[in-house]
Amino acid sequence: MHGLNTSFATDPASFLAARPVNVSAILPRTIAAGGAVSTSPMIDTIKYGAFDLSADGGQAWLREASLTAATGGDQALVAYWCPFAQSNGKAGFVDIPKTKPTTDYVFTAAMNGCSLIVTASDKPDCFRLHHHQHPSGVSRAIVNAASGITERAIVFEFAEVDYNTPATAGTFFQTFNFLRFEAGKWKLYSQYTKLTLAAGGTTKVRTVISTALLDPAHPLIVRDVPMPG
Repeated sequence: MHGLNTSFATDPASFLAARPVNVSAILPRTIAAGGAVSTSPMIDTIKYGAFDLSADGGQAWLREASLTAATGGDQALVAYWCPFAQSNGKAGFVDIPKTKPTTDYVFTAAMNGCSLIVTASDKPDCFRLHHHQHPSGVSRAIVNAASGITERAIVFEFAEVDYNTPATAGTFFQTFNFLRFEAGKWKLYSQYTKLTLAAGGTTKVRTVISTALLDPAHPLIVRDVPMPG
């Protein structure tokens, strides 16, 4: 591990206020050649994984990590994983215990238009978190129906209007959104970062080669996540 996980886990709000986190490395991302999509099939399947924060200039990268021995006392961040899905099919989702989770974190891919939606789960002691890839327009109803969201009450939704206000035309951005279990309840953290393209970059590959920068106009958001009954 690279030494940042402990400080993040000790005080996420202070960590995120001081350092932008770039989640591009685990975002299913568009590659220049042919628009192919690259992702990790393992964490998308088991919906659980180990992650590591590493420093790169003024930003920190969140990447998948192997569960190896800690380096310098820094343990991997073990978290539930809410997958991201392309197309108008089912939204990625994960079922998470309402109380007594096996880990205190739920991570998901970077967001720049998607929504996080909480509904009831098929498991009575859990809630279901969806990474909704088409939360607006005609595609919303298609994804809702395919994902079982239509037949479940939406208890909580965190949408672009919540994390991209005020919106700035022409600004490329991503948000690092995650859940953390604190004092017996789940909380949502959302860090907004502007993306600056590397030299020679194009908007098509911006999530692969961008640098994340904090934006004072978009301070850290922390909200309680209500649970289904």
